[in-house]
Amino acid sequence: MTDIAKTPEELFEAFQEASLSQDADAFAALFSDDARLEFPFAGLAFAGRAAIRERAHQVWEGSPLRVQSFRVTSCKQSPDGCLVAEYQVQGSAGSVVRPFSVGGVAVLEARGGQILRLREYLDPSALADAQRHAVGSARSLLSDYYQAMSLKSADALADLYAENAVHEFGFTTPNRPQKLFGRDAVRDAFRERWKEHPLDIQRIENEFVLEGADPELVTAQWRAQATIGATGKRVQLTGLLVLRVQAGYIVHTRDYMDSIGLERALGRTPFPVPEDVQNDDAQPSLTAVCAGVEGTRNLSASSGP
Repeated sequence: MTDIAKTPEELFEAFQEASLSQDADAFAALFSDDARLEFPFAGLAFAGRAAIRERAHQVWEGSPLRVQSFRVTSCKQSPDGCLVAEYQVQGSAGSVVRPFSVGGVAVLEARGGQILRLREYLDPSALADAQRHAVGSARSLLSDYYQAMSLKSADALADLYAENAVHEFGFTTPNRPQKLFGRDAVRDAFRERWKEHPLDIQRIENEFVLEGADPELVTAQWRAQATIGATGKRVQLTGLLVLRVQAGYIVHTRDYMDSIGLERALGRTPFPVPEDVQNDDAQPSLTAVCAGVEGTRNLSASSGP
């Protein structure tokens, strides 16, 4: 028992403090001997202070999720002392330190200055996203890759790569290396490529995503909706990415894009192409190339816009 009985509001504040510090003993001390801690959306319940302490130790020891703040948007108490609070839990996930935000509602019942029953309802979709980011899954890194493309941020992109990663361009582009070796090379190459780039990307969507038995690997065809900054003209871009991820970082990328199509969309003369190809109205798509359709010479490599 605590020396001074806490009010429900004080107990909720102490609950936040213990969660931020990930102090399982301090967390358990807020509960009565016969308390219950419940997570209804997850179907989990723990009875008694000892079980609550053990659960807190299990969850927080080595957890890749680090809670950094609670943003309480509503906190009300009924006449019988039941407190209901709505909040956003914000923090960082994984060794790559990706931010997350998970909405939650807590229903706290107190007795004698301690928590008798606490039910916490956490947004299951946002929590699942945070957990995926925590382990740096291939799918989550694909989303981060798209974000870096949209921002045209070479630093954000390079930070996704392992120090000795390889970025490989599947199609040959004149005057560009076929491979980039190492995180710094990725950073330098894309900083130069995206500097004063004429396109502004509004959104990037998946045409398809393939995830197989190998959890390190993800393959995705993307399509970007963009505008040319100088004219406002709308254009579409498409490409294919094959990412291999280990320990939360990209270790290998195979990057395919219709660079000639991009040059034409920008109203620029593409790389030197034979006359019969330049006059051909039926340009093969990336999907056609992947299917083995003749005409691959019409495509070239790039890595995003």
